[in-house]
Amino acid sequence: MTMREKIGLRSEIMVNFVLLMGAALLFAGLLLLRATENALIESHTRTVQAAAEAVAKGGGEIFSAADFLRRRWPSSIPLTAWVVVSPDLSVAGHSGDGEFEPVLLELRQSQAQMESVLKVDYTPALLPGSGAEEGTIRVTIPLLRGGDFVGAVQLTTPLAAIADQLGDLRRVYLLFVLVDGAVLTLFGVYLLGRVVVAPVQRLTRMTQQVAAGELDPLLTAEGPREIATLTDSFNRMMVALKTSRGETEAHIRSLTEANAALAKARDEVVRSAQLASVGELAAGMAHEIGNPLAAVVGYLELLRSDLVGRPEGELAERARQEVARIDRLVRDLLDYARPAEEETRRFEPVALLRETLSILSAQGGLERVSVIDQLATLPEVAMRQHRLQQVFVNLLMNARDAAPQGTITLRSGQAVEECWLQIADDGSGIDPDLRERLFDPFFTTKPPGKGQGLGLAVCQRIISDAGGRIEVDSTPQQGTAMTVYLPRDGTDA
Repeated sequence: MTMREKIGLRSEIMVNFVLLMGAALLFAGLLLLRATENALIESHTRTVQAAAEAVAKGGGEIFSAADFLRRRWPSSIPLTAWVVVSPDLSVAGHSGDGEFEPVLLELRQSQAQMESVLKVDYTPALLPGSGAEEGTIRVTIPLLRGGDFVGAVQLTTPLAAIADQLGDLRRVYLLFVLVDGAVLTLFGVYLLGRVVVAPVQRLTRMTQQVAAGELDPLLTAEGPREIATLTDSFNRMMVALKTSRGETEAHIRSLTEANAALAKARDEVVRSAQLASVGELAAGMAHEIGNPLAAVVGYLELLRSDLVGRPEGELAERARQEVARIDRLVRDLLDYARPAEEETRRFEPVALLRETLSILSAQGGLERVSVIDQLATLPEVAMRQHRLQQVFVNLLMNARDAAPQGTITLRSGQAVEECWLQIADDGSGIDPDLRERLFDPFFTTKPPGKGQGLGLAVCQRIISDAGGRIEVDSTPQQGTAMTVYLPRDGTDA
């Protein structure tokens, strides 16, 4: 950053104004002093010439003129030297000792023209008054008698008094320049600050706010026409930027919604492909595994009854349990791929959730957890009641597994077009990286043998078929809340 860039607008204006004002006042002073100097020299010249003419009139003769100069010359007019010459221009009298050489050229000119000759020996200096001390005025006046030339008087007077007068004038004018310049500078800086600097500073603050992202406030167009025009242009730019920002934000929202729709469509396509694959697999398993599996279950039942009270009976019971687990897996696959056709009915979902809670509690499934019921009555919904109960069972059991000795909280509420039921636990929560895969088939966070990863996938399918959705809100080490949203208008899936 250069020194010029560091100086503020007010300081720069003040410096330039002081320089311009000082130059203007000094130039005006030079002209005034020069005019005054010329006026003083001209006045002094007239005075000297009038006194010299009085000498010529008062004396008339050579010796009378010399005596007049010695005795009757005005004391207010200093004389450097004087010379009286005879008709042949020889010196007849002078003001001092020694021989004086008169200016013969001027004497001859006065003799020839029979009139006075004035010679001002003064060269104006660059600064007025500096050369006045060495200047002189020389007057040559003829002495006439009856129209005849009988001699001449040549006077020389100094200009030193003018130098003193100019010195006093310079001091007075310098004081005037300082006082007047200071007053004009302060007043000019004040006016410039109000009409130029202040509006520019307001514009500067506004540009800083714009750079920070604030586009709401506008400036009032004040000050000179150029500043007002600049302010209007700035306000128009602010409006254009605000409009452009709104359009950009709307475009971004549109793109975000489009991306969300594309992601949802992609997920639906992937889920549909998964459903098709699982459906084909489930159909094959139903035919190829179902019948042999039923026979194995029957044989194990017979074997277990024959081995009652014997050590081999326990092995037969464990084999039957494992075969039963395989049977449940096959049924879950069939439920996910081809939901059973059931009659849609209208019912109140909170009552169904409480009924499901009562059944699980009676079976001992929730004996180690504390359940807090904050449910409020909801409008009726229309869907397959057994399927929603299956969702509640799955979510309650998942909450129990997440918080084996914790607390499960049940909540409900409603909006304009939908109602919701929430099952929350205070367990360990779900890692954010795993949350997006919760509803994928065969994905589970439970240890091997504790789940097949189809429970939440089946729940999502049931609620989606009913026109609703399931949302997950989970914080690691704080718990998870699963919220089921159902439409209030009773639309069947």
